[in-house]
Amino acid sequence: MIRGLLLPAVMILSFSLAAQTDKIYFEFDLSKTATFPGGSRALYETLKPHLYYPEATLLRGAGGPTDLIFIVEPDGSINGLQIIGEPDTLCTAMLRETAQKYLSRWHPAEANGHGIRVLKCLQFYFHPHAGKVYFVGETMPAFYPLHPIADFFALKPEARWKYKIRTDFQSLPTAKQALQIPEVVLKTGINAQVSIRLHVNQHGVLEKTEALNDPGYGMAEAAIDYGNQFKYWVPECRYDTCIGFSKDLQIYFRGDSAGLAADTRVFEETAHPAWRSKGVLDEVYISEADRLRLKKGSLKFSLIVEKDGSASAPVFSAPADSILQRYALQYLQEYKGRWAPHYFCDIKVRTGITRYLFYDPLTEQCYVLDRDPQQFPPPDLERVYRPEEVDVPPRHRFGDYTLRNLHREIWEYPAAARAAGIEGMVRMSVIIRPNGSVEASISQGLAGVCDRLALRIIREENFKFIPALKNGYPVPCRIEVELPFFIDK
Repeated sequence: MIRGLLLPAVMILSFSLAAQTDKIYFEFDLSKTATFPGGSRALYETLKPHLYYPEATLLRGAGGPTDLIFIVEPDGSINGLQIIGEPDTLCTAMLRETAQKYLSRWHPAEANGHGIRVLKCLQFYFHPHAGKVYFVGETMPAFYPLHPIADFFALKPEARWKYKIRTDFQSLPTAKQALQIPEVVLKTGINAQVSIRLHVNQHGVLEKTEALNDPGYGMAEAAIDYGNQFKYWVPECRYDTCIGFSKDLQIYFRGDSAGLAADTRVFEETAHPAWRSKGVLDEVYISEADRLRLKKGSLKFSLIVEKDGSASAPVFSAPADSILQRYALQYLQEYKGRWAPHYFCDIKVRTGITRYLFYDPLTEQCYVLDRDPQQFPPPDLERVYRPEEVDVPPRHRFGDYTLRNLHREIWEYPAAARAAGIEGMVRMSVIIRPNGSVEASISQGLAGVCDRLALRIIREENFKFIPALKNGYPVPCRIEVELPFFIDK
């Protein structure tokens, strides 16, 4: 009986899909997306010799990210070519000519065995400081969660200002020399690593390289020289707002890789140049009976994570019969096999780990911490704080400017509100969780369509916040966010 029902269902699906020959799909809708003959590498090699920076554009210092959008038809041809964010018409003409000449044939996409139309978006970056045009790669167009594709293609070029381009920071390819290891390091067989921090401005240019540790023997200076070669970057941008950023790199100096691989020393986790405290790592459930007996306090325990990821030699700061030690042993047993082996100079080593089991009877919560709660007492991590109660208040990763301008830079004014002449402010109560995600509700509404749009804006995944800090721990914090809705006159 089931077999008899399945066949008609498949036939209905096939006919339904076959009937939608004019629909344009995104890649995540497909069983097989359109691909360039020879793959991504061939696409890059095809584009590379034909991209050039128009001289007049470069002299003006104009640049930035550009999206080349087109439809790959069921026969593999391209159609509906559109360009967003181009510095000027000269860049548009160059990209259009390149696409029409060299990207005109693809292996078509399929869904359920049928050839279908699919949207492709290639991202480029015109970097005026480097004087080059870079092919960044394939991406999803910024408008995909907001409107049907057909609505975008129906727009006139002058109306596409609302579809700004998103980019994530990444290094642009430039010729680099290998790391120069000082002679004394090679002669003495020293193994060490240096953490360097690259400071990149909002224009995608490296401004400063600094070493975060110095093992000596000229290694910090050599690491800085190596880092200075990462000159040009695609900055992180959202809708005409770009920000500078810092990027940490680990530079390895191996004077004796074989000796390090056989080394049995224990390297302390906190001595690693890149180690940073995360505060709360986990929670441990305490039974109701034990909660009545426990007082506020902590237990320190240490262990060694072996090269294969197993844990050995646990040592506890409390007596063997203590309640907290019992829960610490239970935690270690449950965590068995989940320790990740640590690396020094990119080679697995034995690592010393120290953790603290901290219990707070007021909240009846037990946490696993990576730093001493005697020196850094955890606040009430379940409480939602006000900005004035924390040491570092939460902030939007692109600042207040972005929050004030989201409604007009990205989202269309709700048609129903525009028709009714509705204007004003939507006030939202927003809780920023420790992981930077949000929980939002309307505290002062304007109209149903505006309220829903405001909530959608603040909940959109790309608008993450940097959480508040209290005594170094990320904590929940509630802020008030206002989004203005005013019809442009």
